[in-house]
Amino acid sequence: MDDDARYDLALQKVLDVDVDGARTDLEALMRTARPKVARQSGELAAQLMILQSDWAALSALAGTGSGTDFSTIMAAAPVETRQLPTETVTLPAPLSASGSPMVLATVNGVERLFWIDTGAGMSVVASDLAETAGVASLGATLKVGTSTSQEVSTMPGIIDELRVGPVRFDNHPALIIDKDALTFDMGDQGQMKIDGI
Repeated sequence: MDDDARYDLALQKVLDVDVDGARTDLEALMRTARPKVARQSGELAAQLMILQSDWAALSALAGTGSGTDFSTIMAAAPVETRQLPTETVTLPAPLSASGSPMVLATVNGVERLFWIDTGAGMSVVASDLAETAGVASLGATLKVGTSTSQEVSTMPGIIDELRVGPVRFDNHPALIIDKDALTFDMGDQGQMKIDGI
């Protein structure tokens, strides 16, 4: 079986919610596939490690252990737990001024509209909401790239309780980004601020 077919099978396992099987296949592809497929496999494996809060594996993948990379910092955080409903849930998703769908989220008891970004690797919280809601910063400042090709400073943090409808996350990892980096000029519509993603 060629590299592309093996990668396709790993993707199918992700879609089938066989995350462990997908990770096994992707990690094998990282070692044996041609460079392009190996790189793509590593990127997807890293996202699955974040999804599973497997910070030790992510740190090993990054080839560090210096204590200053994101995965090493998160390894010291409490383990995330999730409470998911057994039935399908439909939530209202109003649109932001820019047309992005949003959902009502409750961060440690404080309600705000969060943008829905299916490409985001982690939740993001604006610094002013983090302060108001008591989101615990883990102390380090790291640089991350955004979907708009900017590099911003961020602090890894832990949301004690994040609720979206009936879904509940405890000890949810998030990135705290300065509120000014999440405020955008919308021309005639004024400024638009993102409280969370």
